[in-house]
Amino acid sequence: MQLKIISSFLILLSLVFLVPSVVFAATSDGSVDSKVEINDSIENGPTLANGYWFGRSVENVGDLDGNGVNDLAVGAILDPAGGTKRGAVHIIFLNSDGTLTKQSVEIDDSTANGPTLSDNDRFGYAIANIGDLDGNGVNDLVVGAAHDDTASDGNDGALGVNSNIGAVHIIFLNSDGTLTKQSVEINDSTANGPVLGLVHYFGRSVENVGDLDGNGVNDLAVGAIDGNGAVHIIFLNSDGTLTKQSVEINGSTENGPTLANGDQFGFSVANIGDLDGNEVNDLAVGAIYDDGTSTDRGAVHIIFLNSDGTLTKQSVEINDSTANGPTDEEDSDFFGTAVEKIGDLDGNGVNDLAVGAFDDNGEGTDRGAVHIIFLNSDGTLTKQSVEINDSTANGPTLSDTDKFGTSVADIGDLDGNGVNDLAVGAYLDNGVGSNRGVLHIIFMHKTTTPIEEEEVKKSSDCYDCEAPKLTKVEVHVSSSPFDYVWNFDQKSPYPMFGDDITPIIADPGDEVEIILELTDNRTLKRVYDSGTYTNFLTKPNDMNTFYANNFDEYGKVSTTYYEWHQTGEDLVYDYESTVQWSPAEILIEESAEFVEGGQAPNLDGLVGTFTISFKMKFLQPMQTTDVWVQATDRSGNFFKVSLPLTLKISGNEPLLFESKIHQKVLSFYDESMLYELVSDWTGTSQDVSELAAVLGIPDEQLPPWVTNLAVWVSEDRITLVDMIVSIEHLINN
Repeated sequence: MQLKIISSFLILLSLVFLVPSVVFAATSDGSVDSKVEINDSIENGPTLANGYWFGRSVENVGDLDGNGVNDLAVGAILDPAGGTKRGAVHIIFLNSDGTLTKQSVEIDDSTANGPTLSDNDRFGYAIANIGDLDGNGVNDLVVGAAHDDTASDGNDGALGVNSNIGAVHIIFLNSDGTLTKQSVEINDSTANGPVLGLVHYFGRSVENVGDLDGNGVNDLAVGAIDGNGAVHIIFLNSDGTLTKQSVEINGSTENGPTLANGDQFGFSVANIGDLDGNEVNDLAVGAIYDDGTSTDRGAVHIIFLNSDGTLTKQSVEINDSTANGPTDEEDSDFFGTAVEKIGDLDGNGVNDLAVGAFDDNGEGTDRGAVHIIFLNSDGTLTKQSVEINDSTANGPTLSDTDKFGTSVADIGDLDGNGVNDLAVGAYLDNGVGSNRGVLHIIFMHKTTTPIEEEEVKKSSDCYDCEAPKLTKVEVHVSSSPFDYVWNFDQKSPYPMFGDDITPIIADPGDEVEIILELTDNRTLKRVYDSGTYTNFLTKPNDMNTFYANNFDEYGKVSTTYYEWHQTGEDLVYDYESTVQWSPAEILIEESAEFVEGGQAPNLDGLVGTFTISFKMKFLQPMQTTDVWVQATDRSGNFFKVSLPLTLKISGNEPLLFESKIHQKVLSFYDESMLYELVSDWTGTSQDVSELAAVLGIPDEQLPPWVTNLAVWVSEDRITLVDMIVSIEHLINN
C-alpha cells in the first residue's frame, strides 16, 4: 500500500458534483430476532464428550466451503486429543440459518501438520483469523495454548509441570479444514518473541491487529494474564517467524491502562478499528477482575495504538460506573470475559462492541450475558448499553453455570437484514451430557432499513450516510497515443453512465493504468478500500472459492482483480497469470481552503480528491470483458459499478512445440492481423520488419527471404501454423 496525503490550497473546478448513493448499513438497537444452538447432538456437529468445554473460544474464519456464509473455528480446550486436556479446535461449516453444511473437522495434536502439544496445554483457549499467510487463498489461524509449559530455553516443562507459561500456534489452513504445512509455535523461546515466566498464561487471548510494521503481513495482539496482566504486540512474518522484538502493553506503559494487582488485563482482546484517525487499528482489552464499583465486576480498556506498539493517548476504561455502560452488574460478573467488534450498530461511524460477562446471573446463577456497547471514537458511549441474556426476547435458553458470553465472534450478516450476527460460547452448558459446551448463533435485530442517501443526507443524526463518489476515470495504455477520460455528471441518478461503451484494445506486454478520482461527504482519509475487477468468466471449476466473490451483472466472476486496503494487506488475484499488478498508488489532496463557485466543502469542512491508480501489465491475451470498480468508506458505505468501457488484449493463445532443445516460442501473435498482412503479398516489396512486428520479435532475427513464407501462406501453399513453425526453427537455430 502506498499512501500520500497532501494538505494544500486547491484551485478547484467550478462544477459541483453530487451523486445520490445508497446507505448500505442498517442499524440495530441490540435486540435479538432469533437464536440457534450448535452442540454435539446436531447434524454435522462436533464430536464431544463430557467436560470438553466446547465454545471456550470462537472465531469467524471466512467462507471455507464456498456457500457464501462465513464459517467458524471453535475451541474445546479440555478435549484430551492425544493425551489429557491437550485441547482442540473444531472447524464448523455454517449455513445462513445456523445449520451446518457438512461434517465439522477437528484440529488437534493428531492432525497432520498440526500443533505439537503436551498434557494440559489447552490448545484452543483463544483463536484469531490472521489472514492468508501461505498464499493458498484460505485464511490461516492463530490459536492460543495458555497452559503450555515451554520455557525460554525451548524445553517443555523446564520450569516444572503446569508452569503455564503459554504459547500460540500458527495454523496454515486448507478450505476443507486440513492443514497445508507444519504449524509454527510462538513462545518464550521464540526469537523476538515475548519475555515470559511462570503462570503468565500467554495466549489467553489473541487478535489480528492488521499490518503494523508494513511488511504485508498482519500482526498480533496476545494476552498474558499474570499479575495485573499484559498484551504483547507480535510483529509477524508470513512463515510464522517474527520481524522484530515484540512490545508489551501493561499498567506501566505510557498512556496505558490503570491496573490493580490481579485485574487480569489481557483476558480478552479485540481489534476495534482506527478510533483516533492515525490509520492504526486500536484495541479493546478485557480485565475481568477489575473491581469497577465493587469486587471483580470487570472492565474493558480502550487502547489507542501506534504502529510501533506504543500508545497515542491515554487509554479509556469502560466499566459499570461509565455513563451508558453496563447496568445491573454484580460482584464477580466478570464483564470483559470476551470482547468483539460487531460493526457500527448506531450509525455514528464507529464500530460498536459485544462484551461477555460469563458469570452474570441472568435468570439464575452464573448463566452469563453479552453486553452491546455503543462506542464513540474517544471511548465514551453514545447511548445506554443493552444486555443479552436468557431473559432477552428471542434470546438463548440457559441453565445455571452455563457461562454464556465466554466467547463472542462477529460472523457477518447471516439473515440478510443488514446487521452483523453473533456466535457466543457457553462452555459449561451441558449439551447432551455434562459440561460439553455449546455455541449460540444470535440473529441481531435491525431497526432501520437501507435507504436512499437523498432522503437522509441532510439528517443531523447521521454521521456518515454517503458512499464515496466517482468523479473521474482515466485509462492509459502504454502502446496507445490515446488517453481515455470520463468525467461523470454526479447530478444524474447513480450509477447510470448511459449506453455509450468505449472498446479499448491493448497488446500483450502493454501496461494498462486505470485511475479513479473520488470525493466523499467526510474527510477523504476515511476511504477505506478500493478495487478494480476484470477478466470476467464463467467460474472455473478449480478456481479457489475464497476469491470467487466478485460478479458482473451476468453472473460471471472476476478472475483478475486488485483490492487496496487502507489498514490491511492488499488483496491481489489472477487466476490465469494474465497480468502482473503493480502496487496501487494513492494520492489524497484535501484542504480546508475552498473557492466560491468551486467544489462545495464536505461535512468536515474540507474539499479535495482521492486518487487511486491501478496498473496491470498484461502477460497474455484476454477476451473482451468489462471492468468494474468499487470504493468503501469506514462507515461501510460503498459503490461498485461497471465502467463504460470494455477491455480486450489481442493475440491468440501461445503455440506450444515439442522439442528436445530449449526453444524460444512465439508467445503472442494476432492471427487476424497476420492473415490481413500476408493476404496480398507478392514477396517483392514487403519489409520483413512488418512481419516481425506482428509476431512480436526483433526484425534482425529474420532474414529477408522469410517474406516468401508469407507469400506461400497467401497462395494457400502452406498454412499459417507451418509458417510459424518455420520461423520458430530459424530463431532457435
